[in-house]
Amino acid sequence: MNYMKITPRWDPNATAPALKVIGWSRCNDSGVWVAHALTDITATLSSDSNANVTILGTALRSCTTFVKNQGDCKIFSSTGLNSNAFIVVDTLGYDLIELCFRVSNAAAMSCNAHIGDI
Repeated sequence: MNYMKITPRWDPNATAPALKVIGWSRCNDSGVWVAHALTDITATLSSDSNANVTILGTALRSCTTFVKNQGDCKIFSSTGLNSNAFIVVDTLGYDLIELCFRVSNAAAMSCNAHIGDI
């Protein structure tokens, strides 16, 4: 197993924040890259403004929990103050991992994620 820990953050004004994790593998015969949807989650942003983290001058809000919409991941919800929710995804067999952030706001929203391994 090759687990990736993902702690996503969105603009505090983001509406319906969501994240899709895609694994890419390269076909040895043709050299074509093939995408595999690993998981898709919807996030609940923290209502606590102290949960903001400033990255390169942009305030981003952490999450308290997630709902898995598709695929497979392990969800670790926030357990209280100074605790951020995160997901763990098995990335074994994939050469590249892509994170696709979404919001339902019409305006562009900032987002980012802390990536780690277990």
